[in-house]
Amino acid sequence: MTSPSLPPAIAALGRQIAQMQAQIAQLQRNQRTSQLGSSSIDNGALIINDPTGAGQMLVGLQGDGTYTTVSTSTVAPPVAPDTPVVAGGPLSVLVTWDGLAGGLAPLNDFAACQVHCSAVPGFTPSPATLAGHLTGAGLFGVGGLTALTTYYVALVIVNEAGLASPASAEASATAQAALPAGSTVEGVYFIAGGGGGTTWPAAEPGSPGYYLYWDTGTGNPQVVYSATALAGSDQWGGTWQGGSTYVGLPGVLPNVLTVTDTTGDVLAGIDSSGNITGATVNAATDVLVGGQSLAQFMTDTPSGVVARGWTPGTSGVFWPASGITSGAAVAVLELDFTAQAGRDYMLQVLPGTVLFSSPPAGTGQYVQRLFYTTDGTTPSTSSAEVSGHSPAITSPVLSSAVLNYPTPYQEYLIPIPAAETTYRFLLAAYATGGSYELKYSNAVEMRVTDLGVSTGQFTNAGVVLGTGTTGGGAGPQTYTETVYAANTWNYRNVGGLTNTNGTCYHGSPNVGGAYWNYSYIAWGAAPSGRNLYTILSHYTVNWATIRLTCKQSFYSNGLRFGLHSSTSLGGGSGVYSVIVNPGGWFIGEGATTAYQLTSAQWTALFAASTYTVLSPDSADLYTLTWDGSFAGGGAPDSSTPAITVSYTG
Repeated sequence: MTSPSLPPAIAALGRQIAQMQAQIAQLQRNQRTSQLGSSSIDNGALIINDPTGAGQMLVGLQGDGTYTTVSTSTVAPPVAPDTPVVAGGPLSVLVTWDGLAGGLAPLNDFAACQVHCSAVPGFTPSPATLAGHLTGAGLFGVGGLTALTTYYVALVIVNEAGLASPASAEASATAQAALPAGSTVEGVYFIAGGGGGTTWPAAEPGSPGYYLYWDTGTGNPQVVYSATALAGSDQWGGTWQGGSTYVGLPGVLPNVLTVTDTTGDVLAGIDSSGNITGATVNAATDVLVGGQSLAQFMTDTPSGVVARGWTPGTSGVFWPASGITSGAAVAVLELDFTAQAGRDYMLQVLPGTVLFSSPPAGTGQYVQRLFYTTDGTTPSTSSAEVSGHSPAITSPVLSSAVLNYPTPYQEYLIPIPAAETTYRFLLAAYATGGSYELKYSNAVEMRVTDLGVSTGQFTNAGVVLGTGTTGGGAGPQTYTETVYAANTWNYRNVGGLTNTNGTCYHGSPNVGGAYWNYSYIAWGAAPSGRNLYTILSHYTVNWATIRLTCKQSFYSNGLRFGLHSSTSLGGGSGVYSVIVNPGGWFIGEGATTAYQLTSAQWTALFAASTYTVLSPDSADLYTLTWDGSFAGGGAPDSSTPAITVSYTG
C-alpha cells in the first residue's frame, strides 16, 4: 500500500531535521580530535594564568607593538649580586663576577647582571653609570678611563620582569697608564721543565717557572714578572733573579711595585729608581743604610750621660750641717754605674762652691779625692784611688774666710773594660791648714758619659816638650793614613788564578754548581811611604777600618762577605774555612762601606808579605747570599778597596 503524499511544508521540515542531526554528529566527532596544531592567533596575545586564575605572563603582541614574552605579575625583586673583584689595567679596570647572588645562584627569571662604574665612591647606579652587562659568571672590561684614577664598580641584577636588585657592595681599582704605543701584554707563560717549550717560541726562558711578558712593539717580548727558583735570562739577554721578580715598564709606570688597600690607597711602593715608600719600617734584626748596619751604628754611637749624682746645695744654704773639718777625708758623694765591654766612658766631677770658716792666714786649702771599687764592695777612703787625677787641690792658699770658693773640676777616662764591669765611685773631701771647717754653698755633681765603642781615639797624642821655645820634637805623634789596593786577583777552582784588577769576585752563583771564587788584594804604601806591616811592627795601632764597594750581588740587594789573610796567591791556599770576621759582614749592592777592624783582625791582615783575601767560609761557598763582586784595585780611589789606619809612634 502506497503512503499518501505529505504536504510540501512537512517534507521540508523533515529535511532540515536530518541536516541538523548530521551537524551534531560532526561536532561530536570534532570534540574527540585535536585542532591546535593547525590553529593560530592572529594579531593577538595569549594570557597564562596561575591556579587562582591570576594572569602571570603575556605571550604575543605587547602594548608597545612588539611580540615577546613578558611577566605581568608583581613579584619580589632579585637578590643583590655578590661583590665583584676589580683590578686595574691600562686605562681600564677589569671586573670579575662569580655569578652568585647572596652566595647562591640567581633565580630562573635572571635576565642579566648590570656593571656600573663611577669615579665617585658611594654612587647610585643609573643609566649614566651603566658600562655593560654580564649574562653569567665571568670578566668584563671597562675601558676608556683616566690613568691613575680610582674607579668604583657595583653590580645590579635585572630579572625578566624588568625588576632590579639592590646594588652590590662596591669594589675599586686604579686605572693604570697606557702601555707604550704598539705594546700589548701577551700573557702568562709557565715552563714545566728547563729550557722552555714550543708553545711560546718567541720567548723561551732558560729556567722553569711562571712568566708574564709584554710585547715591546718590535716583536721582542720582555719579562715583566717571573716566579722561578733559579735566576736566568731570555733569548734577548733580559735577566731576572730567582724568586719573584717584577720589572717596571720603562717610561710608563711610576712604580715597579705598588701595594694598596681595598679602597685603592697606596700602602707601599717601589719606584723605578729603587726608592721604597711606606708608613713604618719594622726590622727584627737590622736596617742597612748605604750598606752600613743601622743597629751597629746606633750601638757604636756615644750614648751621652748615663749616670748622674749631686749633693744638696742651693746658694745661701750650707751643707753638710756638721761641716767638713781638716784632717782625714770625709765621704761626700757615691755614684755607681755599669760599664759595657769595649766602650769608652768619662767620669767628671763638676765644680761646686764651698765656705771656709776663718782659716788661718796662708794655710787653708780644699782637697778632693776619688776612690772606687769594681768588685761590688762598698767604696771607702781606703779603696783604690783614681790614678793621675786624684787628689785635686784648690789654689791659691786661702788667707781669710771665703764664701763661694770654687771646688776643682776633675775628669777621668775610665779604663776600657774587657767584660761588663760595675764601678762604684766615691768622692771624698777635707780641709788643710789648721783647725776649721768647710761647707758646700752650692751643689757638687758627678756624672758618667758614654763616649761610644773604643777605637783607641783617647790615647795621648800630645808631644811632651818641657824645653825650648817651639813645638814638635822627638815625642810620639799620631798619624791617620789611607792605604789603597795596588793590585787584585781572582781565584776560581775552575780556571785558577787570574789578574782581574777591575773586579774582585766572591762566592758562587751556582747552588752545588761547578765553581766558586775568592779574591786577593795586595796593598800599596801609605802617603808617608810606610806599608801596613811597617805600621804594625813599629807603631802602636789605635784603630783601623777596611772599605769596600759592592758592584753586584746575586739577589741585587747586597751580599755577606768574609775576610782572611794569605802569604801566597791561589792554589795551595785552598778554601778559607775560618774567616777573621765570623759570620761575615753585609754590604748593600752599590754601597761603599767601611768596617771597623779589631786588633786581632788588623794583626792578621797587616802581617808581613800578606794578601787580604775576600772569601766565604767553607760552609757558605755555594750560599747565594754570599755571591757577588767588589770594585778591584783598578777602580778609582773613591771605590777601590782601602784601609784607613790611625797609629802613634
